[in-house]
Parts: sequence; C-alpha cells; structure tokens
Amino acid sequence: MNMTLHSMNTQTEGSSKKRSTPALLAIGWLICTLVFCGLMIGAYSFPDAWVNDHVRASGERLVEEGVRPRFDPDLVKTQRDNYTEGYVLSMASHQGGHPLRSAFLNPYYDNEDALAGDPKGRITSVADGIGKPANQSYGRYWQGHLILERPLLIFMDLHGIYILMAVILGLLTLWAGAGLFRRLGWFGPVILLISLLLVDPEMIPSSTKFWYSFAIAVACVGWISWFSSRYPFDSRRTSMFFFFVGAVTVFLDFMSTPIITFMMSFAGLVLIHRGSIADLPMKKSLLIGGRHFLFWIAGWILLGLTNWLLFTAFAAGDHLNGLEILRDRMDNWTGGGGMAYRQISRFAGIGNVITTFGLPISPAMVLGAAGILSFLPGIFAPSRYRACGILLTLICAIPVLWCLILSASFYDHAWTVYRMCAGLFFTWLAGAYLLLPPLRRRGPSPRSLHQERV
Repeated sequence: MNMTLHSMNTQTEGSSKKRSTPALLAIGWLICTLVFCGLMIGAYSFPDAWVNDHVRASGERLVEEGVRPRFDPDLVKTQRDNYTEGYVLSMASHQGGHPLRSAFLNPYYDNEDALAGDPKGRITSVADGIGKPANQSYGRYWQGHLILERPLLIFMDLHGIYILMAVILGLLTLWAGAGLFRRLGWFGPVILLISLLLVDPEMIPSSTKFWYSFAIAVACVGWISWFSSRYPFDSRRTSMFFFFVGAVTVFLDFMSTPIITFMMSFAGLVLIHRGSIADLPMKKSLLIGGRHFLFWIAGWILLGLTNWLLFTAFAAGDHLNGLEILRDRMDNWTGGGGMAYRQISRFAGIGNVITTFGLPISPAMVLGAAGILSFLPGIFAPSRYRACGILLTLICAIPVLWCLILSASFYDHAWTVYRMCAGLFFTWLAGAYLLLPPLRRRGPSPRSLHQERV
C-alpha cells in the first residue's frame, strides 16, 4: 500500500513538473521582457547632447580608418567592421527626445551618400547626423549593446570602449579559468585559453557588436564552473539557466556568433558533471541535453520575436523589413554593397569561413578533419563516459547546421563569423579530456561533484 502511494506521489510530482514547464518559460519570458525593455528605455533616457562630442570624435576616426580596415593587409580575419560601428554610433546619438519610441525603433541618420548605397556614407553619416533628426530605424534587433555603449560615450570615445571591453573580457577569462581549474585541474583553463587564441582574441574587443557573445560565453563557463553544485545536469534549473542565456544572447548579440554562448557553456557543463551524466541511462542523458538546447533556443527565439512585435507596434508594420533581411540571410544568394547578386552553394559559406583562417590546405580537407575530430568523443570515449562523448559530438553539428541555414550571411561575413569556431575548439578539447585517461585523473573526482548536489 505504501509503495503504491509512493508511486502515485512520484507520478503526480512528475506530472506537476511537466505542467509547470510552460509556466516557467512564461515567467522567464516575462522577466526578460520587462528587464530588457527597462534597460533600453534607461539607455535612451538622457539627451543626445551628453554623447555628441565623443560620437563626433569617434565618427571622424572611423572615416580616417576606412570602412573595413585591416590590422594586417594580407589577413582578412584581421579586418574590422567600421561600417556597422557607424550604425552603433549613429543610434547612440539619436535619442530624439523620445526614450520609449527610441528604445524599440533604434533610430539613426543616413546622409545622401549612405542612402545612395555608398558604404563610406555609413561612416560619414555619424558626424553628419549630429543634431539632425533620424531618418532610418534599426529596430529589427534589440540593440541591447546600447545599454553599455550609450552611457560610456558620455565619458569616452569608441576606442576607449574597445580598451574597456578588452579588460572586461580578460578579467572574465581569468575568472572562468580559475573556476575550471578548481573542477578540472590545469586542463580546464588551458582549453579555454586555446579556444580563444585560435580565433584571434585581440580582434574581439575591436567590435562593439560582436564582443558580447564572447563575453556571455566566457561568463557562463565561469558561472557553471564556480557554482556547479547549483546546476546539476538533470535539473530544470539548469534548463532555465540556458533559457536565460539564450534570451540575453539575442538581446545583446547582432546575430553573428550567438551559438558560442550555448556551445561553450554546455561543453563546460558536460565536463564538470561527467560523473552524474555517467550515472544516468544514456537515453535520459541525451534527452536532458536536448532539453537544455531547446530551452536555449526558446529563450533566443521568444525574446527575438518579442522584439519584432514591439518594433511592429512602434513602427506601423516595418517589421517586414526584418523578416526580409532574415530571409535574405537564409537564402543562398549573395551580393549587395555594389556587388552583383549571384547564387552560391549552401556549403560556400562553410568554405569561406574555413578559408578565413588562412590555412594552406583546402576547405574540404579541413572540413573532413573537423568531422573526424567531432566524432572521436562519441565513438571512442570510455564506456562510462560514452553519453558525454555523444553529447559533445552532437554539439559539433550545431555550427555546421547554423552555417548551412545562414549560408549567404556566412559567405559575406566570414571574416567575422569564423570566430564561432571558438565554441567548436572548446568542444573538441573537452572531448580530448574524455579520451585521455591521464587528463581525467588530473581533475577532482566526478563522484565528489555528484555528491555536492542537494
């Protein structure tokens, strides 16, 4: 009788948990929406005059440097995107006296050259637009990066912000590395550092829009490693953690390298909780891993759609522009900016990303080697850690699928989006940890980490 009652109570608890998941997502969505809206309104709450001097100085420096300058003329991956920085600066200087509308429309100014399609017009518009009313809107993204950049422009110019971003990313890396060292031994911080070094970390802080995905990814790795006992692998709290990571990513990122925020934090979670994962049935481990990914996707998509709905409410239907841009990025046609449109292969974007690294072998050979590296953990991990290896192998498929879906965008912006490979490198090196017994013996006992759970 007691066993029957216990069984009934267990089933009831399980049903309750299942029923409460949509409620958790709804609460998470509501919290994020209110916080994001409040932050954006706050960023636009002070007048343009406070930032105009530093915006003008920054715009003039962009004109001196050019639209897409390179630190090394022979390396495309050292190219900076002053073109898009022009958007950022112009948005920062066009509050227009309407914080609420500006928060969702993200107005900016285009001069005649920019309206005519001249790329240089985008950066000359920054200084030209000071004191003039906005005539364009960039509301198809949240533009959450403005919550940091607009206040900072009161005190410093764009290059001062770059320096501050470099310092913050460095401190986050040290913090995350220390947390990984506690959990995995010396191998933890080493794989994090190698993953960043392989994608030219000195270039990351030189872009106000692409820096955020790396800052989020490294911060999440640190958070999971320092507070792992609060986020067991099979917990719904951990799934909600990934929901909030996805939401914050779409708020701050320019849809450039968002997937690294999931890949790096999830690979870190798998390594740290490899013992508890090994104690679960393999099917359950894979399902829980899939749930974490779906929660990240839910946060990313729900808050992205929320932004479009708010943009629609304030822009009287101009959200269609954002949908058209997304359709173009998912199409296999490339061009624009003075270039003729042409059709490309779905794999051309992947090839261009690989070519950006400047390796002396063909993209096909690199892709083949990458595929072999990706499958090694899933096939050759010790039987106890086979589920961990399969989870890491599945993560490696994410950037490939992402690149195939957004083939045109990856082809045109390969010199920037190649940095998503940081997530791939981190995952490969995490797989090496599982494959090499001497490395596994360096870290704390997985069983002891499992016993930390309350």
